[in-house]
Amino acid sequence: MIIQKQPKILYLSDSHNPDFEEKRKLIDIVCIGDSITGWNNARFERLGISGTSETIYSTYPQFLQDLEKRFAVVDCGIAGAYSRYGWDYLINAMKKFQNAKYFVIGYGTNDLGERFRIAQLEQASKHIIGSIDKMTNELLKQSKQPILINIPNLNELELSEEIIEISRRQRDYHNKKLKQYCDEQNIPLADICSVLKDEHFADALHPNEAGARLIAREVYELIKSKKQCATHT
Repeated sequence: MIIQKQPKILYLSDSHNPDFEEKRKLIDIVCIGDSITGWNNARFERLGISGTSETIYSTYPQFLQDLEKRFAVVDCGIAGAYSRYGWDYLINAMKKFQNAKYFVIGYGTNDLGERFRIAQLEQASKHIIGSIDKMTNELLKQSKQPILINIPNLNELELSEEIIEISRRQRDYHNKKLKQYCDEQNIPLADICSVLKDEHFADALHPNEAGARLIAREVYELIKSKKQCATHT
């Protein structure tokens, strides 16, 4: 009997490793986004993004790979990324991982932080969803399956009442618009905002291991549902 080993998580930053060319052909699931998605690729000069962080928290792709017994996952998340970079990241990922079927996309946290005041919320939300729409259209055109994640609330245990009120209004507004977009386009949406509580964060913004595992579970269930649908069609 042949025992098939479970794939190990691959990172975009592994692209300089000798075995990367072989491993990239086996990737089924690509995760792209900001630091909610990945820290390990914090320095990636080809796309003009560089930076490092002394503190690296758990991210969901590693736990998504733990749940996936056969599908191989690559973490292409880049800390500090904005939705306006998403198109370049997506095209790069599609070129590198041409056999991948599922693309999990998570942007917007940094956009909202950049335009923190409520007066700029509508503009910021439209920009985020516009960037995502361009990405999902390209994926669907290439017969790939996009899966989106929304923006989690901040850890209110570490914030002032003023910031809590603003961030809540931001996320309530944007996540509602994002769900409306996903419903209209029939795109799966992982509602991580509703499952992450204060105890699931390592700081004011980034999930801890328990939080990352919850995100992975939400994404995994959507992918599993899509795989089951594909099997019966």
